Amino acid sequence: MKKIVFFSFLLILALASFLRIFQLDKNPAGFFCDEASVGYNAYLILKTGKDEHQNSFPIFFPAFGDYKNPVLIYSTVPFVWLFGLSEFSVRNCSCNLWNFFCGLDFFSFKKRV
Repeated sequence: MKKIVFFSFLLILALASFLRIFQLDKNPAGFFCDEASVGYNAYLILKTGKDEHQNSFPIFFPAFGDYKNPVLIYSTVPFVWLFGLSEFSVRNCSCNLWNFFCGLDFFSFKKRV
């Protein structure tokens, strides 16, 4: 029974991951200013070690009147390094974080039940 639950979880996660990553650079249409800010700051951290305001490895990223999530920006850096600065690389990081936390939720709830 446990193997069936585990394999069904893997199948659902694989299907959901495929549907999220399929045409990731085209859907949703457009590249919003928040996504662009995350990608640009990740690119600058990768190349110079500074953000758009010339702060070295900041904890807070001020942009467009608010503060961006530093975890998202720093975790986007490897994807920008691998795929270049593009819509796909910025959005791919969010999809992979989603996959990771879905798996983490499954295993944490599985132990409680």
